[in-house]
Amino acid sequence: MVQEELGGFRPPEELNNGMDYETIIYELVKKKGCCYPAEIRRETGFSKDTIYFHLFQLVKQEKLVKHNIAGLFVVPGWLKPRIKELWDMNIKGDRIKGMAWYTLPGAVDIAGKDEVQRDKEHRKKITKIDGEMNIRRGVEPTAEQKEAMKEGSD
Repeated sequence: MVQEELGGFRPPEELNNGMDYETIIYELVKKKGCCYPAEIRRETGFSKDTIYFHLFQLVKQEKLVKHNIAGLFVVPGWLKPRIKELWDMNIKGDRIKGMAWYTLPGAVDIAGKDEVQRDKEHRKKITKIDGEMNIRRGVEPTAEQKEAMKEGSD
């Protein structure tokens, strides 16, 4: 093998052929709402190295945002519209979480807010149950428990 063949990570024939890769990738992400690199490759036919190079450039230029959703228990708001489509392709659970996702900068991620609200509601329910249990045991409920029981009865 010639040293030139091993010289770079990016295929030079794709980088300088006059095609506007970044616009094509940006428009695909815009159309779908969110995309992962293998999907972009499947839709465009570009090589993996070309896609990753241009995704990096788009993120660097702040035209796209890269998301890592590993460890989340709630589906991000920007991903919810795509879940059924992904499940139909047998892409579920950890496969979805393990992918790098790209969205436009304005994509709203309400998952964190949803989770905080759900936790607050859960705490209120637990406090109400604790207050009811205290009454059954003959123990005076705390002020917080009384308030939760009063709110729950409305």
